[in-house]
Amino acid sequence: MSDRKQGSSRHKPKLGQNFLVSPSAARAIVDALGDLGQATVLEIGPGTGVLTSLLAPRAKQLIAVELDPALAASLQHSFAGSSIEILCRDILTLDLTELATQRGVQLQVIGNLPYYISSPILMHLFAHSAVTERAVLMAQREVAERIVAPPGSSAYGLLSATTQMYATVENLFTLPPEAFAPPPEVYSTVFRLTMRSAPPSSTGLSSSVPWMHRCGPKRCRWRRWLVSFAPSPQSDPVSPLTVSPGRRRMRRRRSRVMRCRGSRIVGRRRRPGYIGRTLIV
Repeated sequence: MSDRKQGSSRHKPKLGQNFLVSPSAARAIVDALGDLGQATVLEIGPGTGVLTSLLAPRAKQLIAVELDPALAASLQHSFAGSSIEILCRDILTLDLTELATQRGVQLQVIGNLPYYISSPILMHLFAHSAVTERAVLMAQREVAERIVAPPGSSAYGLLSATTQMYATVENLFTLPPEAFAPPPEVYSTVFRLTMRSAPPSSTGLSSSVPWMHRCGPKRCRWRRWLVSFAPSPQSDPVSPLTVSPGRRRMRRRRSRVMRCRGSRIVGRRRRPGYIGRTLIV
């Protein structure tokens, strides 16, 4: 197998690089995105170009976003003369709405997400869900299990609730470490997101992200958790919400989380072990 496909000599652990080398897995991932004859595809982290080489003849337009300058240069050389647009950028700083609006298209997204930033990339896609139609992504198996977890299950949390607010999600198949070079220490799952036609719009995901990062333990009861953010000890942060104070947060259903977010409780309080916090739900 060529160095471009193996990519082992360019492996950079700090970037979470584990390159897909299984041809059958690559075909299955691209097939999961569906008919691409009229589609504009955004590939996140093309790496050595295994998926890119399959996407190029299928997609009407292909945009590949690669953070590693060495890999981006290699891709430029490998696909010279083609219509593929290769951007050496950090996907988290790329304005996908502007990218799609300039071209007058909806984006189909595909990629093998680095394990250490899977959640931030998902949040970034949801922030631009208005221009994203579908995504086929690969992440650590445990992350994928959290994404599809139903309310009340031990794996259910804020990542589950946020993902299910913005998209319908399907786990497609799981790949062993041997499908990658170098092989990671975990299994990887491919899943598909189909963005909802009417995603939450009361405050946008920009307010959900700080809310998500300020969430406490999933088994904490709602009153105990919300009181820590109240502006004063006399405040009652629960009464405005459609929530049972004794209910554990892990059992919160997606529709009720959306109503909770719409109430927009904002408060600050300092206490031992905490810094000044703002909660927007």
